Amino acid sequence: MFEFGNNKCRAASPALLLLLLLILCSYWSFFNIYRISIFGVVPQDDYAPYLLYLLGQEGGQLPGSPFVYRIFSVFLAAPFFFVLPEIKFSLIGDLNSNYMRAVQALSFAAYLSSIVATVFVYLITTKRFEGSASDGLISSLLAFCALQFSASAGTDLTAIMLLAVTYFYSRNRIIFSILVLVSVGFNEKIALIFAFIMISKVVFGRDKTSISPALISMIAISVYIVIRLLSGFPGNEHQLQAFAYPVRVAESILGLFSLKQFVLSVAPMFLVGVFYFLALSEWKIDSGRYKRYFSPSDLMALLGLFLVAMATGHQVLGRIVMYCLPLYLPVASIHIGRITFSSTSLR
Repeated sequence: MFEFGNNKCRAASPALLLLLLLILCSYWSFFNIYRISIFGVVPQDDYAPYLLYLLGQEGGQLPGSPFVYRIFSVFLAAPFFFVLPEIKFSLIGDLNSNYMRAVQALSFAAYLSSIVATVFVYLITTKRFEGSASDGLISSLLAFCALQFSASAGTDLTAIMLLAVTYFYSRNRIIFSILVLVSVGFNEKIALIFAFIMISKVVFGRDKTSISPALISMIAISVYIVIRLLSGFPGNEHQLQAFAYPVRVAESILGLFSLKQFVLSVAPMFLVGVFYFLALSEWKIDSGRYKRYFSPSDLMALLGLFLVAMATGHQVLGRIVMYCLPLYLPVASIHIGRITFSSTSLR
């Protein structure tokens, strides 16, 4: 019994060390997120009034749809509103103190989410796909860098973190079911991605073990749609108007042909696509090792999310497809390690 506990501690120590090193090396990222958010450097969804509303603070306000349904992503920042010291910038002017603390708390939650997501990409690589420590380091480094394409000022990083955790437990029926159902209160795209993955495994891979996760994911999506229809919060009603989807897809495709969209949308989509094809190359070498979690049909998550994002009028598709990063990067990193270190003794 005691030996088992020691083994568990030794197994967890690399991930804990990675967590500590990431925090020490990247705490500056929190200040960057905070600056981007408080100065409004880029267009962003402002969740600070929503956080103030949930905490009963002055300046609180309910957002419109679909932002109001992402309540857990916002409430995750609540502890940091109370425990973090207020950080002020000399050029910020006279902003409401509560608002600044709310932005600061959300920024810190986003930063920590990026760290946790990176650690779970490492764990997926080394524990679920049996990659080496060097494979895990490759995946964590690439994950932290690639997450910069996400909308740091907002709740994207929080959602990607939960997606990575859910993927890690995707073959544990109870934990997966709880996480997917709860994910509706974080971001609706999480359940949507797992629905694409699990349904494609059932249809194309004849994987009966994915039937239950597919059903749970579809139930979660149905719950979200019902809540949205019954609650009636105004905003982005066009997202539920399926008859207009073809027109919006065509408009979104035409909008990709600009320098701005190439940088913000095309390049990140290409990057995620490269990770998928690297993962596919590794799968072809040893499919039996990876088939429980990864299969070629997982491409449907990227294609499906891409089409849904275009159909619902998202302007920056790059940050949306980054949700698929934890699905492909672990196996892709193992392949990168294979072709990089195959002739050395590092592995």
